[in-house]
Amino acid sequence: MTLVNQQLFAAPKGKAAKELAKLHERRRELQRQQRDALQARDSARAEHDRLDEQVKTTQARALALDQPAATKRDRTRLVQVADEAADHDRTAAALGAAITVIEDDIRRRAHTAYDELLDEAIANHDQARDEITEALQSVTAAQARARAAYASAQAIAANAGVMHLTARMRAVPNLEQIVRDGGIDPLLNPHDRDVIAA
Repeated sequence: MTLVNQQLFAAPKGKAAKELAKLHERRRELQRQQRDALQARDSARAEHDRLDEQVKTTQARALALDQPAATKRDRTRLVQVADEAADHDRTAAALGAAITVIEDDIRRRAHTAYDELLDEAIANHDQARDEITEALQSVTAAQARARAAYASAQAIAANAGVMHLTARMRAVPNLEQIVRDGGIDPLLNPHDRDVIAA
């Protein structure tokens, strides 16, 4: 079973949620270390292959010219790089085993504390729902005030005999558009007002 790799709660409150948050963080740290070990192993392997090719080329050239091959230093480094690659491989494998242990522990704790964790998730959802309801009520009231101001401005323009001003007024959009746009535009651009007044 695949483990979902995500932060369960932005701010865990319950004991089980806090324990799982610590385990998930430890898992992510081990995964970073494993990734670093694998990258170091791959780099060591690439260096090993490069040195191996260099030794072979040097030996071939020496054989072709009937001279001794000066590869002692490269062969020594070749053994060292092979050992480094093996060490990084062992480290990555050990970290992989540690990650598996943590994942098993996360699954076990999630199963054991299922009700507590689900209750916390539901409580967070209910709180968010209440906040959204309050925000929508506030936005709805603000939209109503903006529409009333729009109607007032139209009446003022009509009474003042400058109906052409209303053509430049921005109507108040619906709630969906207000939320999508992140607000509403000014009722009248100050530049337009100045042009009309002149």
